Amino acid sequence: MTKNKKKSILLIILVLLIISLSIILLVNINWDNNDSVISTTNEITENNNTTEVTIKISDLKSIGDGINAFVYEFSYDKSDTKIIEIKGSDNWKNLIYNDTNDKVIVTGTTNSNSFINQKDDLFKIVFNSKKDNINFKKLKMEVAAKKNNKTIKVKEKIQ
Repeated sequence: MTKNKKKSILLIILVLLIISLSIILLVNINWDNNDSVISTTNEITENNNTTEVTIKISDLKSIGDGINAFVYEFSYDKSDTKIIEIKGSDNWKNLIYNDTNDKVIVTGTTNSNSFINQKDDLFKIVFNSKKDNINFKKLKMEVAAKKNNKTIKVKEKIQ
């Protein structure tokens, strides 16, 4: 399979996942969920020419049954840095990512459509970098949660 064909298939899968996530969020969605809160942290480990960033979710407040899908956007210094892999944690194996010119978009769903309602590692990004600082920056984090038998969208407030 050619490289362009693989990229095309990955892009189609990403678009389908985004459409699916959008449909999930639009069905019975509650946009006024000011009491629902999520937070993520980034744990960065550097070894020689490799930098690992682990994205962890915490502070899950007023999210009902829990979360089962997310969209995470980030940027990094691409001049001397490349993504080696992005892999989900035990509960988040269904990941797709798209590396555009100015940002990376990662979407994911839980295994077996289960709901997560406690602190959890979402995924790990492994970079190959010739620099000490890759200038990793979180741009956006949104999750789909089930609360009162309705799907709600919860956005993390990013400073």
